[in-house]
Amino acid sequence: MAVNADTYRSQVVRLRQFAADYPWPVSRPESAVLDPPVCRLSPAHKAVLRNQVPRDAGLILVIGAHRGELVRYLCDMAPTSTAIVIDTWADSAESYDDFVEQTWAYRAQVVPARLDVAAGITRIRDAELIPDVVYFDGDHT
Repeated sequence: MAVNADTYRSQVVRLRQFAADYPWPVSRPESAVLDPPVCRLSPAHKAVLRNQVPRDAGLILVIGAHRGELVRYLCDMAPTSTAIVIDTWADSAESYDDFVEQTWAYRAQVVPARLDVAAGITRIRDAELIPDVVYFDGDHT
């Protein structure tokens, strides 16, 4: 589906407003995670993503990010995209810091929204944002 220029500009404005509610920390946290980040996605997983994620995706919505391996991979695949990441990072006290530390180089491209899934989806809807790609990895129960 082709998107006209006015629709695109309007989405960019709404995305900037959304991102302003979820700023990055001022400085990079020190994390227990080894640096540099390592991508442990399987070759099969990478192949599926390469076939499904357009390089020119504008907005990627990732639900569930843990330390950000997938987020980094998606941002590398679609370098002009913005990735909104919805996660509570509640599994440990270090989880959010690990994510921020591991995705620090992508902070111009990633919006880390610390929300549960229901609240995050509601915020996306209320902001009238339309993702090109949705990756759901947020419920491991």
